[in-house]
Amino acid sequence: MHSLIQDVRYGIRLMAKNPGFAGVAIVVLALGIGANTAVFSLVNAMMLQPIASGGADIVGIFNRDKAQPDSYRAFAFDDLQDVRGARDVFADVMGYTMTLVGTSEGDHTRRSFAAIVSAGYFSTLNVSLAAGRGFSDEEERAGSDIPVVVVGNDFTRKKEIAPGQAIGQRVRINAREYTIVGVAPEGFAGTMALVAPEFWLPTGVYARVADDVFRDGRAADQLSLHRDDGSERARGLQADGGQFHRWRHRLF
Repeated sequence: MHSLIQDVRYGIRLMAKNPGFAGVAIVVLALGIGANTAVFSLVNAMMLQPIASGGADIVGIFNRDKAQPDSYRAFAFDDLQDVRGARDVFADVMGYTMTLVGTSEGDHTRRSFAAIVSAGYFSTLNVSLAAGRGFSDEEERAGSDIPVVVVGNDFTRKKEIAPGQAIGQRVRINAREYTIVGVAPEGFAGTMALVAPEFWLPTGVYARVADDVFRDGRAADQLSLHRDDGSERARGLQADGGQFHRWRHRLF
């Protein structure tokens, strides 16, 4: 303890001899610590924390690449079907991935984020749509290519219409007309707040709308599972060598 006090006194004397240098060093350290804290807080809030799920636990399965243990690879649609078979473990199951699409509004075309999701996406997340419905099993079926879409609440706000009035209208995505069958509730940003999709499309149109950037992304595709018990089977489940991750429910 005596040695520590001597070191502190010595440090104070050195700072007193060079107040300018000491002041600059303190400011630089403060800025560095503050910047790191701010960046981590932003990433943690917008990417690492799961969305609210109505009080239920949400878990996820990520498919680990055996050839590269530190990376993950995409799930196939058949993997989603296999995991759905564990209905004694999970109350609901959904799969999703992100993509970039071209949205046409008159003569103007812009790039937008869209989520390609399975039929159980909204029910798994305990999300009640503001209007309309989610996707059916037929619309989810691989290769069904049925042009339907669920739009975000911003769509109705920009159009200055009620959510129910949007049902049946059409939006042009990747030079194709899609019929609106549902409207997401206000404030719903999907599974990550940082990348909020404007549209949700069924997995049946994956081959038509999947962007090359996301098609080959190792961490792009994910299975999220709504857990209904705390069984050892749930905690130990692995899919194709994938690692099972438990996400604790927390609000953003």
